[in-house]
Amino acid sequence: MNQEDIQNLTHAVQKLEKTAFIIKATNLIGKPIEGLIKRLPDHFRVSINDIVQAALFKTLDLAVKMSKNRKTGHFSTHRNFNKLMAGVSGATGGAFGMAALAAELPVSTGIMLKSIVDIAQKYGENTNDVAVRLECLNVFAYGGPGKQDDASESAYFAMRIGMAKIVAEAAEFLASRKIADHSAPAIVKLIASIAARFNVVISEKAALQAVPLVGAVTGASLNLLFIEHFQKIAEGHFTVRALERKYGMEVVKSEYERILRELNEQN
Repeated sequence: MNQEDIQNLTHAVQKLEKTAFIIKATNLIGKPIEGLIKRLPDHFRVSINDIVQAALFKTLDLAVKMSKNRKTGHFSTHRNFNKLMAGVSGATGGAFGMAALAAELPVSTGIMLKSIVDIAQKYGENTNDVAVRLECLNVFAYGGPGKQDDASESAYFAMRIGMAKIVAEAAEFLASRKIADHSAPAIVKLIASIAARFNVVISEKAALQAVPLVGAVTGASLNLLFIEHFQKIAEGHFTVRALERKYGMEVVKSEYERILRELNEQN
């Protein structure tokens, strides 16, 4: 790999492996918040999971129906940043605002999907391909927590390996369809797998906005952090995929893991 590509891959590793949304939120607020998440009542966690799955099914429908004639650069991620913020604004506000979350999360994830598709196009992906659009949807899974016993190993690649067959089966099922059958096993498995990680981030964000601890930190600031988190994950993911098209997956994976080990040794 040439030096420029190594530098791009290093940036991708940092985006994909460092750091979790909860750590970014803690840095924003200036206080530890893990305890707040642990104290959430069980019914809250169940409600979050149901809402997240419903939102992802609607976002999947958007991905499947997305125009096959959609042009690269159809809209600019940066120019529509305020629109994105408006879409997620208040999504999880209020005291465990389940009603607000159920109404807003499908909108915010849909808007973020369009932003992720734009990023994918920027890195050379053919977003007319339903499999690529599912990779865009799958970014919501990569943005969740990734626990590894060995910190030198990539949580991102472990997740990709785990999701590869699930995404491929869903893409094969959807290839000849204009709508997604939400009861189809391949679709149910895909959404459940993404939701298992995405709902952790949503729970963290919802809990933060439901307690007085947030104080002077405005909802807009937290929403901005939320959006940036998934945009950076998308940039990292599609950078890796672009380099794999150039050098092959094994070469990129080997270099990625070398960079990750060096970054961990520096910390």
